[in-house]
Amino acid sequence: SFDNVDTPASTLKQQGVFVIGIGTRNSDSRELQKISYDPSYALSVSEFTDLPSVQEQLSSVMSTVLVRATPMTPTVTG
Repeated sequence: SFDNVDTPASTLKQQGVFVIGIGTRNSDSRELQKISYDPSYALSVSEFTDLPSVQEQLSSVMSTVLVRATPMTPTVTG
């Protein structure tokens, strides 16, 4: 895409959102790495029909994310 992903990706990371980027062979891998919470969370498939082939990688990433997650106490305002 021609969109600048730097600011939105940075904002999501600051908010603690764990983004996993998955693209096809035509995707920009550097852009996927910027969008992803961590560059290693950028995955690629030849076609979206090949998504099952990254299931193991995705499972591994999700396990890492779950370990890093820290429960937060909700804040009530009002």
